[in-house]
Amino acid sequence: MYSKSYHCDVDVFDPKADKREALEEYNIELVDKPAIGKYEAIVFAVAHDEFKQLSVEQIKELGKSNHVLYDVKCLLKAHDVDGRL
Repeated sequence: MYSKSYHCDVDVFDPKADKREALEEYNIELVDKPAIGKYEAIVFAVAHDEFKQLSVEQIKELGKSNHVLYDVKCLLKAHDVDGRL
């Protein structure tokens, strides 16, 4: 998905969301699986059990070498992330 207002490509992954509903209601195309080593930023915005089961190493594998990790739901320890609410 391309965000025109910020000139960036955004992948949204939510294993619990309905793909059709996300597209129809929010115009968001969900990806089936996040790609390894692709992301400059990783944002945890939901606290699904599937995400809680991931290790910090597994999460960081998704990012490029200098990515940022932002945890909105405080799933991870503060010292493992670059920012959180």
